[in-house]
Amino acid sequence: MDLTLHEFVMNDPALCLCPGLFRNVCPHDQNWRGVETQICYEYSDDLVVEFLCPELLGGFDLSILQSVTSLAHASAKLIDPDADLSGDDIAVHLRDGLIDESVPDPKHDVLVGKLLFAEFPILHLLQVAGLTDNGRNSRRAMESMRRLSKVTIVIRNRHDNDDWQRFQLLSFFVPPGQADRGHRVHVGLNPRLTRFVLREEHHHTRVSLVEARKLGSDLAARVLHQRLCGVINDGKDRDLKMGTLLAYLYPNDKAACDADKLRGDCIASYRRLLKHPERLLQKKVDETISVMDSLQEKLGWEIKLVRQPGPNVQDALWRIVRTKVSRTKVEMLIIQRKKIRHIP
Repeated sequence: MDLTLHEFVMNDPALCLCPGLFRNVCPHDQNWRGVETQICYEYSDDLVVEFLCPELLGGFDLSILQSVTSLAHASAKLIDPDADLSGDDIAVHLRDGLIDESVPDPKHDVLVGKLLFAEFPILHLLQVAGLTDNGRNSRRAMESMRRLSKVTIVIRNRHDNDDWQRFQLLSFFVPPGQADRGHRVHVGLNPRLTRFVLREEHHHTRVSLVEARKLGSDLAARVLHQRLCGVINDGKDRDLKMGTLLAYLYPNDKAACDADKLRGDCIASYRRLLKHPERLLQKKVDETISVMDSLQEKLGWEIKLVRQPGPNVQDALWRIVRTKVSRTKVEMLIIQRKKIRHIP
């Protein structure tokens, strides 16, 4: 597979910057499907974006979503949601899967704008994500797409209570009889994400997949990498407090409390740790510093402590310098090779 076509992805800033949408989670946390995340993110002066996630999303889910959006952009297969799709059962399934069927609303569940569809084998999905191609990761990728397809997004106009839209983050479909390791997956992106992936929105977040692949299976580093891509421009620097960096990986919200309780109920050592909040905090600080070390060693970023923490470890100030990476030639290559195909 030619990975030069998958060197970066233009992402929706709301997906990259929304606090708590993606976090550092352990596998046990995602086994407990009762932990829900409901986030109201003030995206701009005009828009509020709400995310309703029935399950926690971690670094693996983030990697799969990045890979899916890159493959969808490369496929360049656009669908008009109002088009007559009779005879194309897969396209109908993907379009309908972008509508939240749990609470149908004919007025606000209307898909406005083009939809980007893609078809690819799991092997390509894992290659673009930089994850090992094996049976375990194939199963995890399928489970991840199931989680991502359950995420409901609500876009609200702050100045007009009747002006809002609702759709799913993505939809996916596996044709019957292809549920083996080599199956092909069909995926659809919602209209908002489609606009960002196709560079039709000016304020996008550009994430380097070359860098993401270098991080490999360090899923915590992948979470921090995407979040930092959203707040630090390529080749620039920014000073961030340890408390801010901690919030990127370990949001202090109801979902985190619910996960802590479930983990404490199942794991005795963690239950003992919960009785000592200062030890738990120090553990998270140590893990965050380890993640920053990974960004330095694997990506060449420059990260240094510029102010000691004092009594509160969260007051430590870190300067993060992103490595300048030129992708102009790659952009031109993609523009030349890929032409958008509209399906009537």
